Amino acid sequence: MPGAELAHTSARLAAWLLVAVAVLAVVGDLVPAYPDWMTGVLEWMACMQLWPRLKTAQRRVALLLVGFGAAGILWGALRGHGGLVTRALTQNMPLVGMLIAVSFLQLISTRHSEGNEPLSIGRYALLRTLVGLHLFGAVINFSAVVIFADRLAARAKLSVDQATGLSQSFIIGAAWSPFYGAMAVALTFAPAANLTRMMCIGIPLAAIGILVSWLTLSSKRHGYARDFVGYPLHLEALWVPLVAREGRSSVASLLRIVHTRLPEMGGETTLFMAAGVLSAGMAGMIAVLDFGMPFSHYGAFEASVTSGLILIAAWLGFHPVILGMVVGTWVAPLRPDPNLLAMTLLIPWAFGLPGCPMANTLIAIQALYHTPLPELLKHNRIFGFQMFLFCVATLYLYEWLVSR
Repeated sequence: MPGAELAHTSARLAAWLLVAVAVLAVVGDLVPAYPDWMTGVLEWMACMQLWPRLKTAQRRVALLLVGFGAAGILWGALRGHGGLVTRALTQNMPLVGMLIAVSFLQLISTRHSEGNEPLSIGRYALLRTLVGLHLFGAVINFSAVVIFADRLAARAKLSVDQATGLSQSFIIGAAWSPFYGAMAVALTFAPAANLTRMMCIGIPLAAIGILVSWLTLSSKRHGYARDFVGYPLHLEALWVPLVAREGRSSVASLLRIVHTRLPEMGGETTLFMAAGVLSAGMAGMIAVLDFGMPFSHYGAFEASVTSGLILIAAWLGFHPVILGMVVGTWVAPLRPDPNLLAMTLLIPWAFGLPGCPMANTLIAIQALYHTPLPELLKHNRIFGFQMFLFCVATLYLYEWLVSR
C-alpha cells in the first residue's frame, strides 16, 4: 500500500477510534461497571495511528511526559502503591472525550455574516469583533478564530492588532466556558467544584478581559482603532445550528468533521493523554517521597502564588495543562476549597496561554496569517499581567465571601 494511502487509512481509523472514545467516555459515567481503562487503551491506539502527523516538538513533549510519568508509576508500583496504570489510562478521559465531542459543534455556522457584506471599521467594530468571537468561540472553540480571521484576511493581511484581539478574546473564554479543555481539567482535579459558580466567577473576568483588550487596542498607541477592520457578525449566527438549516446534508457534514477535523486533533489528544500519564506518575512519586508542602493551608494567597507561577511558566513555553495537572495532584492532600482550586487552574490558562509561545492558537495564527509571533506575544503578555491583577483581586474577594 502506497505511503499516502496508508496514512489516509490510518487517519480514518484513528478518527473512528476517537468517535468511540467520546461515546465510551459517556458510557463510563452512566455504567459504573464499565472498565474505563479500555477507553484509555482505545485512545492510545488512536494516538499511535496519528503519531506520524504530529509536529516534532509535540512528539518530544509527549515522550518527555510519558517517560517521566512512567518512571513515577514504576517507582510507585515497586513501593506498593497500586492503581497507577489504571489512573494513567483514565485520568484525562473525560477531558479527551469532551474535546472530541466539542469538535462537532463546528456544525454551527456564521454563513449569515459572510459573503459580500462590507466590513465595519473603527473602535466599535473592534468591540463587536471581540465580543462576537468570544461568544462564538466559547461554543465551537478554535474554529471560530479561523472563521473570523479568514474573513478579515480576505482583503488584506491580518494585522497585529487584529491577531492580538482575536487571540485574546478567544483564549480568555477558558475562564468560564464549559466547552473548553481548561474547564474539563479544572473539574477533573476539583471534581467538587460547582460549574455554575465557576461560570459566575469566570464570566465577569472574561468581560473585564474584553474591556481591557478593547481599551488597549483602541487607545492612542494603536491609533484609536480608526483603521481596525472588524467582523460583521449577526446575532443569529451565534445560535442557529447547521443541522437545522441543511437537513439531509448534515450527515455529509458530520462525516467531514470525523474524517477531517478529528485526525487533526492528534497533537491535542496525545498531549492530554501523556499529561495523564505524568499526573499518575507524579501521584506515585508524591506517595513514595511524601513531599512536604510549602504551605499548610490553601487560601487566596496560595492560589494567587500558584496561578502566578503557572502563568509565568506558560510564558516560558510550558502549557498550563501540564503544570495544572501536577499542581492539582500535589495540593489535593490539603483539601482546598474546590472552587478556589479550579480557579487556580483556569486563570493561567485563560490569561497566561495568550502569551505562551507553544499555544496552538498563536502557532496557528502565525502559520496561517504570517503574524509576527514575538510582537503578538509581547502584546498578550502585557494583557496577561494586567488581567492577573484582576484575577488576584477576584480570588481574595471569593475567599472573603465564602468565609462570611
